[in-house]
Amino acid sequence: MHNQFRQINKISIFIAIIGFISSIVFVFLFNFNLEIGQAVKKYFHFTSFTQISIPFIAVLLTLIVTLIFSNLKIIVSKSQIEWHFGLGFWNKKILIKDIQSVKIVRNKWWYGWGIRKYQLGWLYNVSGLDAIELHLKNGKHIRLGTNDPKKLQKAIQKNRDKLRAKLD
Repeated sequence: MHNQFRQINKISIFIAIIGFISSIVFVFLFNFNLEIGQAVKKYFHFTSFTQISIPFIAVLLTLIVTLIFSNLKIIVSKSQIEWHFGLGFWNKKILIKDIQSVKIVRNKWWYGWGIRKYQLGWLYNVSGLDAIELHLKNGKHIRLGTNDPKKLQKAIQKNRDKLRAKLD
């Protein structure tokens, strides 16, 4: 049995969808010689499809990055904690036995979202400021952003206690 925790940044997903739709409209306007497309081409001095496709590619890359980093999934099993972004990007694991302590923390707003290095270690976050901090036996620290830090801390602590009881 394992517990799953998912943190989703709904705003970035909404922005990504709007960006994708607008990029499709952008390309449609230019490629089908509509009056508005011709006017924009003339105004911005676009003369070729390459010049038109560059903004489309930029929006598409932004969409892909946004979708990857808009979702953080954390899985707590009996023996490990696993987390990844999107559909499996940046998959990380830590053994429960390697955790010295778990505490609930509140990130500073300037720590940001995504994968970040902060003073004590690494932060993995997609939205909000709430997180749990894992202090590992090797001295490293890892913060995992979550919408429900109490539940995540409880799940990890429960598995740590079971593992300790098993070893004693």
